[in-house]
Amino acid sequence: MNLIIPSVSCGNIPQLTVDLLIHSLDFSLVSRLDDSYLHPFASPVDHVEGQQVESGHVATAIELYRSEKLDTDVIQIRSPPIADFKQAFSAQLEELTKKYTNVIVLGSSDAGLREQVGAPKIEYYTSDLATRFQTLSLDGPKVKEVPAVLPGSGYFRSLVKGPALGLVFFAYEGDNFGDAHQLADAVIRLLGGSEMKWTQPVSWQGAYGHDAPLGVEQGVYC
Repeated sequence: MNLIIPSVSCGNIPQLTVDLLIHSLDFSLVSRLDDSYLHPFASPVDHVEGQQVESGHVATAIELYRSEKLDTDVIQIRSPPIADFKQAFSAQLEELTKKYTNVIVLGSSDAGLREQVGAPKIEYYTSDLATRFQTLSLDGPKVKEVPAVLPGSGYFRSLVKGPALGLVFFAYEGDNFGDAHQLADAVIRLLGGSEMKWTQPVSWQGAYGHDAPLGVEQGVYC
C-alpha cells in the first residue's frame, strides 16, 4: 500500500494537493490521528459544493484517508507543528510510514531562492538513489538525492528517508491553486493514473479574497 504525506510548506501547496486528491478521488476518512504536536485546530467538515454533509462532525488537525481502489492512504495536515515539537512530530509521522510499501512525501519550496535557472517546477527526491519504488510509475522523471537545503519546505527533508520518494513544487507564495493542480497531476501519474479534472472543496472559496463588489448594494463601506 502507498502512503502520501504533505509537509506544511511554502504556499500550502502540499495541503492543497491533498485536498484535490481527497475530494476528486474515492478517498474516505479512516481515522483522526494524534494531534498533540500540532497547533489546535477544528473546523466544519470540508466538502464539495452540493455534497451532503452529516451534522455534528468536525475536521481535525491531522486525519487519515484511504482509497481501496488506488491502494493508497493519504494524510491531511491542517495545522503546523508547534515550534518546539517539530522533531517529535516528524518522528510520529516517520513511525506511521513503516507499514507502507511506498511513501510519497509532498513538499514545496521558495522558487525565489532557487539557484537553477529554467529548472522544472517539480523535482523528485530521495535520500537513497539505490531505492527502487515498487508499483510507482517513475519512467519519466529523474530522481535526485534530496538537497541539504530546501527553503520553506518545512519538515520535508526529515521525512524523505529510506524508501520515501519526495516531490517538491518550487513556487512563489500567492494564489497557489494552479500549483496544487500541477502537483496533483504528478501524484496521480505516480500512482499509475492519468491527468484528470480536479474538484476543489468549498474551503477554497474566498481563500485569497472574494471578487470586488459591484454596485451600491454590494459596496464596501468604511
